[in-house]
Amino acid sequence: MLTNILVTGATGFIGTNLIHRLLESNHNISIFVHEESKMAHLKNIISKLDVHKIDLIKPHIMNEKIKKIKPDVVYHLAAYGVNHDQTRNDKIINTNILGTLNLFNALLEHADVNKIVNMGSCLEYGPKIKKIKEIDDNNPQSVYGFSKMAQTNIAKHFYEQKKMPINTLSVFNAYGPFQNQSGLIPNIISSALNHKKIYINNPNDIRDFIFVKDVIEGLLIASKVKKSGEIFNIGTSNEYTVKDIVKKIIKITKYENIIFHENNTHEYEGKMVANITKSKNILKWKPKYTIDEGLKETFEWLKNY
Repeated sequence: MLTNILVTGATGFIGTNLIHRLLESNHNISIFVHEESKMAHLKNIISKLDVHKIDLIKPHIMNEKIKKIKPDVVYHLAAYGVNHDQTRNDKIINTNILGTLNLFNALLEHADVNKIVNMGSCLEYGPKIKKIKEIDDNNPQSVYGFSKMAQTNIAKHFYEQKKMPINTLSVFNAYGPFQNQSGLIPNIISSALNHKKIYINNPNDIRDFIFVKDVIEGLLIASKVKKSGEIFNIGTSNEYTVKDIVKKIIKITKYENIIFHENNTHEYEGKMVANITKSKNILKWKPKYTIDEGLKETFEWLKNY
């Protein structure tokens, strides 16, 4: 029996990778995309998808779409503000909070879903001294982080009060094919490939970089696991400074025209590294790619794209 799958934010970095992975199996795949979204990364497979151009803040249109699709599984990846150049706070609030509320209400009223996977973010937590657990206090440092925290709480409300089968994945610093050039890793690799001078801010920041294919496996497993109402960290639990990552990229690209600005441009201290014990125990998931394998595959993709 075919599964009806709905993916919001399908033209984004993680959404695009998820769509390509889902097409490896026999599913009916519907996607919600904003009218302003660029479809370039999906152009070769668009004929295999049921495309709906929709603004998530318009509930009446959302209701009609959900009635038509009747999804069994929903991956809610749509978000605004993840890139540093997206500074419209009104769009961040509308998309991430109101859009999520509208989507969940429509699913509650007009569909009988088996599972919803909600995309959270490590930016909800804010930096910590120790590796971050799902039960740690939130301390977001941006409007985007606050909006994602609110989105996760909306998911929690719909599970606890409406019995909707929702799991949230708090994804750490994902990288890989199809990522926007504003991301640290594709920006450095692309600049190296084009022989552009590279300037690195906050080189001593400590982060948890996870290859996108491992994120996709986490999404797929979270949509099939029996448990609902959970938050799962999706990271590697390995910590690297930004400078560590840049040095690895230098080794791969053989390009060294890079300038480090040692002064921090932010005031907070701490690191953002996942504790993934819960994900290992309940999802039976763990990352398969090492940082070197992921960077090499990302480099090869960018070189040939």
